[in-house]
Amino acid sequence: MDLAGRQWPKVLSCDTDAYVVSTSSDVLMRAAAGVRLAATLDLDNASDTLLSLLHDPENTFVTQETAEALVGRRDHQGLRLLLRAYADADELSGYYIRDAIVWPPAEVDYPEVAPEMDERRSLLDDLAHDPDAEVAKAARLLLTALAGGTI
Repeated sequence: MDLAGRQWPKVLSCDTDAYVVSTSSDVLMRAAAGVRLAATLDLDNASDTLLSLLHDPENTFVTQETAEALVGRRDHQGLRLLLRAYADADELSGYYIRDAIVWPPAEVDYPEVAPEMDERRSLLDDLAHDPDAEVAKAARLLLTALAGGTI
């Protein structure tokens, strides 16, 4: 789908709007729903919807925007949900989820994001010991990727 020239929908006014449009046929509406729900305080209630958006079967733009919004939370909840999605993702969705977590790669020097990447590494270290074995495994794999290794 060519998104050139399309504009994001108006900001969704509440989580309820985001739930409604999360199943829209419009890719921009689904992406906007992912961004809005990623910002919710009640991530536990939004997790099923966010997982479906992270595994969007029609357009990786939805996956990418939702994943980047969850990374932007800079907390355990958002990253844990991403790791859960990564553990169950197909190859294409997994690529976008992984990229949201590990970008920029270790071999590229971006001093302005170093503190954020250190924080992300710390969160992944914690989540590498998560009681959910799949989340812990995904965290360990992505720690390897952050260190410049291949996964």
